[in-house]
Amino acid sequence: MQDFQKRVVQEREELHDKIVKLGAFLLSANFRQLGETNREEAERLVRQKHKMMEYREILDERIAAFS
Repeated sequence: MQDFQKRVVQEREELHDKIVKLGAFLLSANFRQLGETNREEAERLVRQKHKMMEYREILDERIAAFS
């Protein structure tokens, strides 16, 4: 595996970890409270997670194309 390919794999792993953490937050009582006090920010966080998941899909496609 070439260096740039290793970096893409590492980037995907780091992104996945961030998605998992954000997903856990979105299921938490803190997020529900945020939604009650600042709905716009809560909606931005949900949109952010969706965009991160799209980005991860692109990285998955790139990694699949390495072989």
